[in-house]
Amino acid sequence: APTTSSFSDLALYGEYNVDDSLFTANYARTDTIYARGNYFTGNIPEGSKTLFKSRGADAFLAGFQATSGSKAAFQNRTTMFSTILNGGGIEGKPVQSVAFGSNMFYRPHYHKFYPLLATAIFAGAAGILDDQNAPVINGATWARAPFGIAVTLDAKEPDSGYVESGIEKFTFYKWDVETQKYMLFAEQPGETFEFEPENADSVFMAVVADYAGNETTCWLVSSYLNDSLTFYESDPIKTLPCLSVTSCDAGRLGEDAVYTVSIKGAKDVLNIELEFEIDGGMLSSKGAEGLSGFETASGIAWKYSGGNIWKGAVTLMHPSGSSFGFTSETPASIANIVFEAKATGDAALVLKGVRVVGVKKGEVADLAVIVEKGIATLPIDSVYSVYDLTRDGRVDALDLGIMLLYCGFSEANPEWDTLVKVTDSKGRPVTASMCDVNSDGVVDMLDLIDLFINYTKER
Repeated sequence: APTTSSFSDLALYGEYNVDDSLFTANYARTDTIYARGNYFTGNIPEGSKTLFKSRGADAFLAGFQATSGSKAAFQNRTTMFSTILNGGGIEGKPVQSVAFGSNMFYRPHYHKFYPLLATAIFAGAAGILDDQNAPVINGATWARAPFGIAVTLDAKEPDSGYVESGIEKFTFYKWDVETQKYMLFAEQPGETFEFEPENADSVFMAVVADYAGNETTCWLVSSYLNDSLTFYESDPIKTLPCLSVTSCDAGRLGEDAVYTVSIKGAKDVLNIELEFEIDGGMLSSKGAEGLSGFETASGIAWKYSGGNIWKGAVTLMHPSGSSFGFTSETPASIANIVFEAKATGDAALVLKGVRVVGVKKGEVADLAVIVEKGIATLPIDSVYSVYDLTRDGRVDALDLGIMLLYCGFSEANPEWDTLVKVTDSKGRPVTASMCDVNSDGVVDMLDLIDLFINYTKER
């Protein structure tokens, strides 16, 4: 324990450590304490915070003094200090220790000691530690892991000169494209987490908290295009352009299969270079169309990659005119890539390379970009007869049964397009409106007659 030395009644002028301690925050305007008993003379634990220290030789002496009245005996004396006890057999959350070098119970006028003592006691009971410094995150590294990618944060408590409470937990949130929110991914005591890469950039928000509740946040972007990890101190979703590729819900054999490229958060974008892969056995190129003021430089350049895989490249250019380039905070469609559907099944377009060029700080430069969605899959289906309600390639008794289920419905019925009594062979809903094969707004005998006329039984 720290050693102390004694004195009798006196008033000490000094300073409370209001910059570094939570316990002294309410005493910023006070510079005097009445004391009797002890002040500390040595063995104060390293890293402790001095809560009050006398100033110079100022002291008001009253009664008998062991120093024979010498005010210099009280110069720069520590009267109280606090420290966090961490380690040394203490498991889990550290504890707070506050030491006072005064006899608190001999005189009734130690009025500034008592509330400070109560503050420390109640704070300790509530688990509040005298730590105002948030952890420091210096960066992050990544490595291949058995089940994907392992990311490790370089985080530690700051070098403040005081004993810190220590890092308690790491919380990771992953950006969800569908909800456009960060969703909880992992909460753990360790600094390393693993995830499986996707056909999109993985964006994470990491929150590092110490035992006192101080938090530091950073953001990480893992690029699937170039196997890299980028560290950000601010949210890249709010500051970088985000690119996505989408398709319509379904396509038909022999008809156009359209994939749309969109961007949000764009600022002064001039050119966008895209590389993508498709299955040439399912899709036949019909070209690319620029949207939102973008133009295609010279169509799509194709390169055979083996098997049925073809790689395409296209450059989208935005004429600057009197402005610097394309700017849009909200999602904007910038290109349609069009194919003819050659076969049934799931036809995917996968982005394999993205380069965005724009104006940055008055100069033309490459811009960092986030690929929110790098793959779009379009289910290609056969073209079915309107009478083939089951979508099984024949018009037979099954289709007749479905039509009878909806017989009597009209478009005046509020469930005309919504009520689902049965699904087709693909598991997709069949509604009353689909059974109105002659499009007269009602399912009746005329529709049944039409179906009988087109009755085939065979595929």
